[in-house]
Amino acid sequence: MALCAAVKVQLCKTNLMRQGGASARAILDACKAAGAAVERVDCLNRCQACERSCVANVDGVPVGAENGAELAQALAAWAEQP
Repeated sequence: MALCAAVKVQLCKTNLMRQGGASARAILDACKAAGAAVERVDCLNRCQACERSCVANVDGVPVGAENGAELAQALAAWAEQP
């Protein structure tokens, strides 16, 4: 099941760069597979969490994980919710 097209996922540019190539790609691929509208923003104003984990906002709801692979899994699970 895909996320509704109206669902917007905001990703911090700095956090994506910090995750590295493969991890950042996994996050972006999970968003694309879920049909989400991805917006890369300069900052999500959650710097302490950003420095030690991977963060995103999904329709305004903060979502976090310890690494990019876990965030990709969380986004995929979000997409499967009814």
